[in-house]
Amino acid sequence: MIVGRRVLLGFGAFVLLGALGAWAAGRLDPSGSLSLRSVTTAVPPRFLAMAVVLMGLDYLMGGLRLHMWIRRLAPGTPSQVSLKTYVVNIFAAAISPMGSASGPAQVAVLYRYGVHPARAVAALLLNFVGILGAFLLVGGAAGVYLTAGADLSGTLGGVIRALLFVAAGAAVLLAIIVGNPSLGSALADRMAALEGRGGRGHRLVASLGDRLGRGVADYRAALETLRSGWHGPFIGATALSTLMLLNKCAVGYVLAAGMGFEGSYVDVAARQSLQWLLIYFSPSPGGSGIAEATVPAFLAGIVPGGRMVEYALLWRLLTAYLGAGVGALTAARVLSSPPRTGPDATPGRG
Repeated sequence: MIVGRRVLLGFGAFVLLGALGAWAAGRLDPSGSLSLRSVTTAVPPRFLAMAVVLMGLDYLMGGLRLHMWIRRLAPGTPSQVSLKTYVVNIFAAAISPMGSASGPAQVAVLYRYGVHPARAVAALLLNFVGILGAFLLVGGAAGVYLTAGADLSGTLGGVIRALLFVAAGAAVLLAIIVGNPSLGSALADRMAALEGRGGRGHRLVASLGDRLGRGVADYRAALETLRSGWHGPFIGATALSTLMLLNKCAVGYVLAAGMGFEGSYVDVAARQSLQWLLIYFSPSPGGSGIAEATVPAFLAGIVPGGRMVEYALLWRLLTAYLGAGVGALTAARVLSSPPRTGPDATPGRG
């Protein structure tokens, strides 16, 4: 069973921050009024059904994307194992700051089905490269589109702009490290060297450097495991990650259309792709709080005035809360059972 103090605290933080974020969205949209009835009737059923179908596609694509690597590193692993791993990832990311529990939870699920931990880590790291590539491609295109056309900067507050800048900076830094692992190792060593200077700040940076160093070492090992056979899966995983990001933006577009928005999908996708970048690299569990609170900033002119809180709650219900619930049930079922194989078993055989 997945029961523990950390899990309960993480879940509580996720719920509390989400509520605070919805409250903040309401403060930024004072013309709106909120009730349970207004949320349940905010969007016509056909639009809601379409959004649910799109999220179902997200789960399937997420499982397929991970399986592109699993089938190379652990041949014989059924594709449904990758799907289960993906939905458990959604839950784990929702209850941990910066998704810190996501990796260990996914490794634990894969181990239950016979994938050796070292190969599971390799698959997850390589999968992350595809996700990062999608954010850079779509986020860069969105930035160019918004700069050349619709003006988003005027609706963003200073704090949100700073957070978005940090998120974009983190994505670019990680992309540089992915392209040049030796640079990542050197950076990690310098950060870790601060441990000897004392002080809480230095110790925190040193700890982050230690984690970065281990991650870079695992990434190098993953590339060595695949040798020259990683180019095809990398291209496929990046393309699928791009489709997943655009699909998530389509969920937001469908909900906005259900509330009366008559503009183009591109206008919504350009704004929400940047919002998803901020959520993905935010320090709060699952981006909770930040996601809800930034709806009025990113979607001003898209969502009708007075309906920002309704939109925020429905959007997060479909794109976060639902997935976290499915992931929690899946994790409870999978992780409560003993591993199918021992740690020395042949990877991928369950």
